[in-house]
Amino acid sequence: MLVASLTPTPTGISKMRATTVAEQIAEYLGAQMLAGALKPGEAIVEHKVAEIFGISRGPVRDALRILERQGLVRIEPRRGASVVKLTLNDIIDLFNARAMLLSLAVRYQAISGDPARMRTLEGPLQDARNGVDSDAVSAEAFVHLIGRLGLALLKATPSKPIIDAFNNLSHQTVWSRIWKDSSFFYESSAGRQETCESFGKVFNAIEAEDPDAAALHMEKFSALIRNEMVRRIQPMRAEPVDEFRLRCF
Repeated sequence: MLVASLTPTPTGISKMRATTVAEQIAEYLGAQMLAGALKPGEAIVEHKVAEIFGISRGPVRDALRILERQGLVRIEPRRGASVVKLTLNDIIDLFNARAMLLSLAVRYQAISGDPARMRTLEGPLQDARNGVDSDAVSAEAFVHLIGRLGLALLKATPSKPIIDAFNNLSHQTVWSRIWKDSSFFYESSAGRQETCESFGKVFNAIEAEDPDAAALHMEKFSALIRNEMVRRIQPMRAEPVDEFRLRCF
């Protein structure tokens, strides 16, 4: 049955950035799976979730369908929804797959040498740089700026299949929570500065039409964030990690 620890966070579900109530519920349940509060095989009972958040069962049902499409929940007739097993190794694989697609995207950009595409990145990069030493930009807000920068980088690639593959990766809800939880890295200006410098090196390599350097800097940044996230998540989940997954880049 739904665990007793599944309760709203202090900030409240309305603080999440998802656009609908169903998406907010899906994101929250995904976060509980990531933290290990919802265990593989555990039932998620619609009316219990609805009671916890003071909503009707309709949005909860829609949230479970979202999670089912993302491979996080299994819905069976007369048995309802249950959590699909998602190990820490699976989460690392998800991170690595996204990183490799971004690496390929920047390679394509460096080889294609399209100045017009590069100009679309200048605004998001400058916004991130402006947030490095700004007291008005919270760590969570800076995560949002870097997310926008990463998406701009992806969209600038001259390959629709790469963009589609990135967007169609499963477990989007878990990825959303992983990325938001990376705000700890941006509580100091040092982490923000390091990130902006990493993206600056990627952009410089693209402008220099050096695909190897562009991919290398993209992978170094991805590895930095991935390893920090593993360091934070692993104690919560108490799971072993296959080290080879952390050595691929």
